Amino acid sequence: MTAALSVRGLRVAYGAVTAVRDIDLVVGADEAVAVIGSNGAGKTSMLRGIMGLAGASAGELLFNGASIAGLRTHTIARCGIGYVPEGRELFPGLTVKEELQIGGRFLPRAEQAVKLDEAFELFPRLRERQGQITRTLSGGEQQMVAIARTLMSRPRLLLLDEPSLGLAPVIQDVVYAALASLRQREGLPMLLVEQNAHRALNLCSRAYVLELGQIVRVAESASLRNDPAIQAAYLGN
Repeated sequence: MTAALSVRGLRVAYGAVTAVRDIDLVVGADEAVAVIGSNGAGKTSMLRGIMGLAGASAGELLFNGASIAGLRTHTIARCGIGYVPEGRELFPGLTVKEELQIGGRFLPRAEQAVKLDEAFELFPRLRERQGQITRTLSGGEQQMVAIARTLMSRPRLLLLDEPSLGLAPVIQDVVYAALASLRQREGLPMLLVEQNAHRALNLCSRAYVLELGQIVRVAESASLRNDPAIQAAYLGN
């Protein structure tokens, strides 16, 4: 079966500074994959390189077997890759409903309404706050909006950058329960980058370890959870 995403030899640089290099990574068509690593390891740069938001000076990027290397970000999104950035990047003057409607702006009106109902089913709190301005929401609620907005576009692959960052544990539970529900209900493939290795490894079946811009290990999540070196470096054990 064709992989949802295949990355080979990816290099992302900012001027003379190379953020990631020689990244080889695969996300299967029905797979959730994590990339764990410390702050500054290059996780965000890797996702930005995949999405065309940072200059990928080398590498092969295939989405469902078709090359997306060199495409503009909006074209990559229209191909079916949904991206939830670190920091959420919401429009501060819009309501929750308006924000979600932007995510589904290319859908027919009837389908947009269906996706909106699905978003509110996934995050019931957003239904209650659909008329509220997004900048007045809590950080956790804003993260829910960011994920729901991306899902409005019917992605066939979901990229998430630090979805638990800055959230209280109880809100992390809500966000990760929603992601697990998406996996169980739709089998939506995901590529998740996280400092919170506990959360990432519990959701994903397989993970890559990124250090100083390079992949240093790939293994099943269960294997990484039980590895003393990984426990010491990323799991606080």
